[in-house]
Amino acid sequence: MIISVFAPSGIRVVATVTVGASPTEDAFDPANNDTYVANYQNASVSVISRSNTLLATISGFAGPRSPTFCPFNNNVYVANSYLNDTKVISSSTNSVIADVIVGFGPWAVIYDPHNHNIYTANPGNNSVAVINTSTNTLITAIKVGSGPFSLAFDPVNSDIYVANRDSSSVSVISDSTNSVVATVSVGFSPRWVAFDPANNETYVANNGAGTVSVISSSNTVVATVTVGSNPFSVTYDPANGNMYVANNGASTVSVIGSSTNTVVSTVTVGSNPLEMVFDTANNDMYVGNYGTPTRPATTVSVISSSNSVVATVKVGKSPFGLAYNTSNQEVYVANNVGGTVTVITSS
Repeated sequence: MIISVFAPSGIRVVATVTVGASPTEDAFDPANNDTYVANYQNASVSVISRSNTLLATISGFAGPRSPTFCPFNNNVYVANSYLNDTKVISSSTNSVIADVIVGFGPWAVIYDPHNHNIYTANPGNNSVAVINTSTNTLITAIKVGSGPFSLAFDPVNSDIYVANRDSSSVSVISDSTNSVVATVSVGFSPRWVAFDPANNETYVANNGAGTVSVISSSNTVVATVTVGSNPFSVTYDPANGNMYVANNGASTVSVIGSSTNTVVSTVTVGSNPLEMVFDTANNDMYVGNYGTPTRPATTVSVISSSNSVVATVKVGKSPFGLAYNTSNQEVYVANNVGGTVTVITSS
């Protein structure tokens, strides 16, 4: 493994774990300290221990996406996009214990800590399914805008925000009634939605517009921030209270100040960044530089809370999802091309 560091630090690769084909997203499970990796083309979910060995390969999936831990029952929920269901994995046995039919092409999953339900975005039939985590049964399916792509929870109003990629809108779902209480117009082709606890606002990356829409808890757009081209994801930095926007088309990260809703810094990273994760051990933001389908990139950029790149880490091809493991303080990078997960430490 090669690591290039632009400032003194202990950031380095400590392991490379072989998983299934085309790993996309991964998620940490604090109940067993394992990391779950959705292998999109391999029809499986890989389980990696905190000591960075492959513990299990769970089969029976078809296009798995968005593994999500539920602290209410200590299970992991995985959208099974080709079979129109969400599968439930027991953390104690690493086996599938339930299949819930949710809608066409489930893509994104989120846990609601207020009502303890799981919400699944289904772009194939423009709905969001609600799963009761006590019984692992479907409560209801809610019609939203066209092409729901991502979800975020607002703890201030206990609403779920749904970015509708194909209708340039955000549907707001009340978790007390499981109904749409507002539809907010945003920029073209919203891809990502994230809540900012510093100002209690929700940020929406408008991939086709090169902007970020900022929505208040009263469900009005309070700012439209121009960022780089093709913003894909938004991630909150609790160390400085800012929002970080990965601009896939510009190969930059825009930093939005939560107090002003203006861009306070633009950081040049690697080729075509997609997703990010915050490391609470060193207060750095890790950015997966995906590249393109014909020219995959192989790096992760590490941005400090002072908004400078402190390390560029060599990983596998086309890093996609990133997850932070709080038990060993390591970052897990799912390399979409090549079927591996690179593990990075800062200690």
